[in-house]
Parts: sequence; C-alpha cells; structure tokens
Amino acid sequence: MKIIVKTKEKKEIRLWFPTRLLFSKTIARIIKKHVKPEMIPLNHLASGEEVCVALKALRNMKRDHPGTPLVEVKSEEGDYVLVSM
Repeated sequence: MKIIVKTKEKKEIRLWFPTRLLFSKTIARIIKKHVKPEMIPLNHLASGEEVCVALKALRNMKRDHPGTPLVEVKSEEGDYVLVSM
C-alpha cells in the first residue's frame, strides 16, 4: 500500500506499507486482542467474519489490479492525498 501526500508548499510525504502485513489475519487478531472497543467504536459496523471477507477481497484486488487508487483527494488549497494498492 502506498500513501502519497503533497502540499501546496511543495512538501511531499511518501509512505509504503506491506499490504500483506496490514491485511493479515494475524494482525487482525492482535488488534482484536489489544484494542479495546471504547478506543475505536466501530464494532457495530461489521462482524469479525465480515472484516475477514473484506480483507481477503482487498488482497485479491491488489494482486489482480495493482496500483488501484483507494482514496484520491484534491483540496481547494492545493493539497493532494493518494492511497493506492
């Protein structure tokens, strides 16, 4: 996964994260064990099984369509954010 942030002042930040690490079941279990529900109140949105299905779909999408943008935002002030697979 690649995250690019560009500002109007020509400052640029590029971050790369291994998608396999971010979307792995091991990381999901670690998060489930150590993150308390009151820290991130999103448990009502999806069950654990639904999250696993979504993560698998994202892994398959990365393999089949590399470089697909997940989020692309351009602000009126000239800032730009891109999150891609």
